Amino acid sequence: MPEDWRGRIGGMDEKRMSLYLSGNALARVATTDDEGRPHVMPPWYHWDGHAFWFGIRERSGLPPLLRDRPDAPYSIDGGGVVQQ
Repeated sequence: MPEDWRGRIGGMDEKRMSLYLSGNALARVATTDDEGRPHVMPPWYHWDGHAFWFGIRERSGLPPLLRDRPDAPYSIDGGGVVQQ
Protein backbone atom coordinates (compact mmCIF):
# COMPACT_ATOMS: atom_id res chain seq x y z
CA MET A 1 0.00 0.00 0.00
CA PRO A 2 1.43 3.41 -0.89
CA GLU A 3 2.38 5.71 1.99
CA ASP A 4 0.16 8.57 0.77
CA TRP A 5 -3.08 6.72 1.68
CA ARG A 6 -3.16 8.34 5.12
CA GLY A 7 -2.77 11.92 4.00
CA ARG A 8 -0.53 14.44 5.70
CA ILE A 9 -0.48 13.17 9.26
CA GLY A 10 3.18 13.50 10.26
CA GLY A 11 4.55 13.24 13.77
CA MET A 12 3.69 15.29 16.84
CA ASP A 13 5.91 18.17 17.82
CA GLU A 14 7.39 18.07 21.33
CA LYS A 15 4.82 20.44 22.88
CA ARG A 16 1.83 18.52 21.49
CA MET A 17 3.37 15.18 22.49
CA SER A 18 3.90 16.32 26.09
CA LEU A 19 0.35 17.66 26.26
CA TYR A 20 -1.04 14.39 24.89
CA LEU A 21 1.04 12.18 27.18
CA SER A 22 0.14 14.22 30.27
CA GLY A 23 -3.58 13.71 29.59
CA ASN A 24 -5.89 10.74 29.94
CA ALA A 25 -4.29 8.42 27.42
CA LEU A 26 -4.29 4.68 28.06
CA ALA A 27 -1.05 2.73 28.48
CA ARG A 28 -0.64 -0.93 27.68
CA VAL A 29 2.44 -2.99 28.50
CA ALA A 30 2.91 -6.40 26.88
CA THR A 31 5.29 -9.28 27.44
CA THR A 32 5.26 -13.07 27.39
CA ASP A 33 5.73 -15.66 30.09
CA ASP A 34 8.24 -18.52 29.94
CA GLU A 35 5.81 -20.63 27.87
CA GLY A 36 5.31 -17.82 25.34
CA ARG A 37 1.81 -16.85 26.52
CA PRO A 38 1.08 -13.12 26.19
CA HIS A 39 0.55 -10.95 29.23
CA VAL A 40 -0.87 -7.48 28.55
CA MET A 41 -2.02 -4.99 31.16
CA PRO A 42 -3.04 -1.32 31.34
CA PRO A 43 -0.88 0.21 34.11
CA TRP A 44 -1.08 3.72 35.50
CA TYR A 45 1.66 5.85 34.01
CA HIS A 46 3.29 9.25 34.39
CA TRP A 47 5.17 11.10 31.66
CA ASP A 48 7.78 13.44 33.18
CA GLY A 49 8.73 15.00 29.85
CA HIS A 50 11.63 12.63 29.27
CA ALA A 51 10.61 9.16 30.50
CA PHE A 52 7.60 7.04 31.35
CA TRP A 53 7.00 5.83 34.88
CA PHE A 54 4.59 2.91 35.20
CA GLY A 55 2.70 2.00 38.36
CA ILE A 56 2.48 -1.80 38.33
CA ARG A 57 1.48 -3.92 41.29
CA GLU A 58 3.63 -6.93 42.09
CA ARG A 59 0.56 -9.18 42.34
CA SER A 60 -0.32 -8.46 38.70
CA GLY A 61 2.41 -10.90 37.67
CA LEU A 62 3.96 -8.37 35.30
CA PRO A 63 6.99 -7.17 37.33
CA PRO A 64 8.90 -10.48 37.24
CA LEU A 65 8.19 -10.82 33.52
CA LEU A 66 9.51 -7.29 32.90
CA ARG A 67 12.63 -7.97 34.98
CA ASP A 68 13.36 -10.94 32.68
CA ARG A 69 12.31 -9.08 29.51
CA PRO A 70 13.12 -5.37 29.95
CA ASP A 71 12.61 -4.67 26.24
CA ALA A 72 8.86 -5.35 26.49
CA PRO A 73 6.77 -3.17 24.17
CA TYR A 74 4.25 -0.62 25.38
CA SER A 75 1.77 1.71 23.74
CA ILE A 76 0.11 4.93 24.78
CA ASP A 77 -3.12 5.80 22.99
CA GLY A 78 -6.36 7.64 23.45
CA GLY A 79 -8.42 4.49 23.77
CA GLY A 80 -10.82 5.71 21.10
CA VAL A 81 -11.76 8.83 23.07
CA VAL A 82 -11.40 12.10 21.21
CA GLN A 83 -9.93 14.83 23.41
CA GLN A 84 -10.54 18.46 22.49
